[in-house]
Order: sequence, then C-alpha cells, then structure tokens
Amino acid sequence: MGGPPARPQVGFFHAYVDGVDYVFVDHPCFNTRGADIYGGDRSELMFRCSLLSKAAIEAVRPPRHAWRLGLR
Repeated sequence: MGGPPARPQVGFFHAYVDGVDYVFVDHPCFNTRGADIYGGDRSELMFRCSLLSKAAIEAVRPPRHAWRLGLR
C-alpha cells in the first residue's frame, strides 16, 4: 500500500533460425488478446505498447555483470 508499483515480470524466448535472431516477449497481457492486438481500452493498449518497448530495450542490453567479463 502506497509503495512504488511492482515491475511486471516479462519472459523472453530466443530462437536463432537461418542466421536471424528472433526474440519473443511473453507476458499475460499479450496472451489474452488473440488476433485483436489493438483491442481494449486506451490504458490497456498503452500498457502493452510500453511493456513491449521496454522489453525490446532490455532484450539487447548486456547483463549488468558483463563489464567484469569484458563484454561491454
């Protein structure tokens, strides 16, 4: 009560097929829409769009410990 909002947990699935990286984002808000990906009220749509955008940024960001491994 009164604290910061919880960060949604998002799953990532990765596939490398024919030289192309595919990253799939999984969250319950994406599973209930079916073919109507733009359905729902404005706040639901904005939540899904912002979650997908943030997930895309996180998917390509190296792990925080990567600097120790020389990956950054």
